[in-house]
Amino acid sequence: MFNTIYCINNHMVSKLKNSYTICTFRQFVEMMANQAKPGDRVKNTNPDCEHHGSEGEVQDIIDLPERGSKHVKSKHNMPGKLIKYRVKNTDNKNYEPGDTLYKDPSQLEKQ
Repeated sequence: MFNTIYCINNHMVSKLKNSYTICTFRQFVEMMANQAKPGDRVKNTNPDCEHHGSEGEVQDIIDLPERGSKHVKSKHNMPGKLIKYRVKNTDNKNYEPGDTLYKDPSQLEKQ
């Protein structure tokens, strides 16, 4: 989604095309999630994830409830967003076409 991302003093500096944006990590993840919309194609680019390489179509962007909300069941919940996508490819082990995965936007790249 972004060309280049830097982390400086706990702030994300992202380069999108020829402009730079400085923001907190939370703001950065929100920007990434806001760029995706249902119907977009995405690919999991996180090499540490068991679903690395999965590709699919965005079904929904899900808001995670913030701490203190009556919808939070765990005191460890972090606010943010998840991208729900339906898998279109397979690695014959961890995912196959038709699977539905939920990922943090930082793990995905828009195709």
